[in-house]
Amino acid sequence: MQNAVFPGRERVALSQDESLLLRYRLVLHRHEVAPQQIDAWHANFAQEPPIDSQSQDDK
Repeated sequence: MQNAVFPGRERVALSQDESLLLRYRLVLHRHEVAPQQIDAWHANFAQEPPIDSQSQDDK
């Protein structure tokens, strides 16, 4: 299991003027899942464009 950790082992300088978007996905399942399926879910998540928070605020 991988814990969600930011910034990880190395320090990261954060801007006070720019937003920081962290994306996570939690997958729950009842039975054993093949590693290939997990890889496919990860690839799909990695390809999804991040949600534009500014456009969401405008709605």
